[in-house]
Amino acid sequence: MGRRHIVRQSTWLRLNFVAEEFESCSLSDTGLAAVADGFTKLEKLTLIWCSNATSAGLTFVAQKCRFLKSLDLQGCYVGDQGLGAIGESCKQLEALNLRFCEGLTDAGLVDLAIGCGKTLKSLGVAACAKISDVSLEAVGSHCRILETLSLDSVYKQ
Repeated sequence: MGRRHIVRQSTWLRLNFVAEEFESCSLSDTGLAAVADGFTKLEKLTLIWCSNATSAGLTFVAQKCRFLKSLDLQGCYVGDQGLGAIGESCKQLEALNLRFCEGLTDAGLVDLAIGCGKTLKSLGVAACAKISDVSLEAVGSHCRILETLSLDSVYKQ
């Protein structure tokens, strides 16, 4: 069995699950809401493989944590609504990892690009089966200062 690590510093929080074999984090939308309420000045949030976190939880984060600069959602089942909320509320977002986010479609990524395009510098979208050229066109049009676009399975911020 793995163990959950929570590291808190003044402006960032990292939640991840350490295990010998791949397991997912059991943090739910209720937990995300608590994080959002308790860390309103959060700048960096890492939720790798938190498969119980959905668009509802991500919407709480977007509404409360408007200073987010880095968000890692690798393997989370977030959808278009949650990503749209991030685009609408987190106008300082610079780095976003969406690798293996199976619930994401073009609609969510287009909304995010429109909302955060002026600040986004790094984006990872590998293994998102429902993402097409439509999303990449929106990223190209709205994310003018993008420095890193990762379409493969190795993402670096």
